[in-house]
Amino acid sequence: VKKTLEIACSGLEINNVSYLLVNRIVGGEDFFIKSKNGLPKEGLKGVKVIDKYTVEISLNAPFSSFPKVLTHNGLGIISSKAFDKYGKNIINHPIGTGPFQLDAFTKEKIILKRNENYWKKDELGNQLPFLSNVEVLFAQNKRSEFNAFRNGETDIVIQIPVEEVEYVLGTLKDAQEGKNIRHKVKSCPSLSTKYVAFNNAVEPFNNPMIRKAIALAINKKKIIEDYLGGDGWVCENGFVPEMSGYPAEQVKGHKFNSEKAKKLLASAGFPNGKNFPELTLYIGGKIESKAHKYGKAVAEILRKTLNININVKLVPFKELIQLVKNQEADFWTEGWIADYPDPENFLVSLYQSENNPNRFNYSDKIYNKTFETALKETVEEKRMEFFVQCDQRIIDQAPIIPVYRDDYTVMINARIHDFKVNPLEMINLTEVFIKEPRKK
Repeated sequence: VKKTLEIACSGLEINNVSYLLVNRIVGGEDFFIKSKNGLPKEGLKGVKVIDKYTVEISLNAPFSSFPKVLTHNGLGIISSKAFDKYGKNIINHPIGTGPFQLDAFTKEKIILKRNENYWKKDELGNQLPFLSNVEVLFAQNKRSEFNAFRNGETDIVIQIPVEEVEYVLGTLKDAQEGKNIRHKVKSCPSLSTKYVAFNNAVEPFNNPMIRKAIALAINKKKIIEDYLGGDGWVCENGFVPEMSGYPAEQVKGHKFNSEKAKKLLASAGFPNGKNFPELTLYIGGKIESKAHKYGKAVAEILRKTLNININVKLVPFKELIQLVKNQEADFWTEGWIADYPDPENFLVSLYQSENNPNRFNYSDKIYNKTFETALKETVEEKRMEFFVQCDQRIIDQAPIIPVYRDDYTVMINARIHDFKVNPLEMINLTEVFIKEPRKK
């Protein structure tokens, strides 16, 4: 456990989760700097092994979300022996401590085998997991993935676009003739938010009136119904979705109001869009993907409502990330899905400090102070109250504009039992078993 936390706080090239812990654990920042080429022998000051079953972690300041941070899937326990042997190549030699272990990894598929030493049993005392093997196949595209499911070659399809549902299920005639595969659909609200983002430090987005005008001009309902085929839910509240303990309903979100949007734009010096600079909206994804359709919808609605010129530029998602990082994209669409179920995981992305700049270049003293107060608050209800205030500040200042949320939808073969969907969009096959349906 100590070695895992040290790797997670390190400056090693293979570490992609340092942002979770470096600023929180005592000695983390110093350890990060010293561990660019290897882990220092003196170890991480804020992590101590007390005995065989106890590790003590010291934080720089109270942080009540810390236990939830430790559930992040990037903080799974690493074998100390494996790390000492493989070093940076450990990513090619994972040691499975969960219900399954890696058996094979090729360009076509991943094969997992049951971990015979897994610790967990079900409520009846049966050893888990039930499955002996799991195969994960890499599909070239969604259509080939659907074909494999319809042909009985695979048992699970995740993230099904609305426009493809009919294709997956087959025609009415297929159903009448018993040709379509027997299946079940599992769905739950995803802890995710899709939004429009700005570089808040550059013109015209450094003007809160312009950002608010854009927010009020986006007809979210129209985007979902007319452009996305009903696939999504309007963000009626704030940036943070509903989750256990968080009163999202207390945040008053943006409502479409074209007249008010036009007045704000005029007050900012651009009546009816006159002399407003031409914008480029960057979208990360593939052509005609849901992300592409969503971005085009935003641009088209803003053109019509505010009479401003917007060019749409579609780039691969990885390229968009780099453009934003290099501050070469000032206006873009993106989304966030929770790494762990806590409002802090969403709101931290807009927090700005000397050691923690955010990609939106949003710096607001009120937001920062309220967020810091929330992090230190140990009474859960009060902590959530401060998070609500942060969320409302995002709506009022509009450094980003929450637009819609997704459902996490999975289609499974009827022979699969005890499959559960997760709002974090993680798949857990620990208790899944196979039982062929009775033939009529």
